[in-house]
Parts: sequence; structure tokens; C-alpha cells
Amino acid sequence: MRKKINPKDVLWALCQQFIEENEVSCSETIYQNDHVISNAYDFIKNMCDVVGYYQEIDNEDDVTYKG
Repeated sequence: MRKKINPKDVLWALCQQFIEENEVSCSETIYQNDHVISNAYDFIKNMCDVVGYYQEIDNEDDVTYKG
């Protein structure tokens, strides 16, 4: 039987990969290196693929995310 993949583990791995690939060693790295922000677009897309995308609805209390 296949083990179910925990989304939290996937998100943790995505974050670790982003940090390592962009050599983010402190918060200043994010602000001082254009490549980090440029690479953030794919990072955000990958996170949304795991967590889901915002779906606009009429009632704010009923916001759900499509994963």
C-alpha cells in the first residue's frame, strides 16, 4: 500500500529547496539579490499547487481553497 503524502512535508521540502537553491542565509539575502525574488514566482506557484488556489465567493466567512 502506498503511503499518503503529507502536504506539510511537501511544503517543508519546497521551502528547504528554495532556501538551498537561492542560498538564503539571512533575511537580507532576500532583499539584496534580485534572483531570489525572480525565483519566488515559481516557488509561490508550487506552494499554491499544494495548498490550493483562492476561490472568490460572496461571503468572506466561507472562503475555501481549491487544491
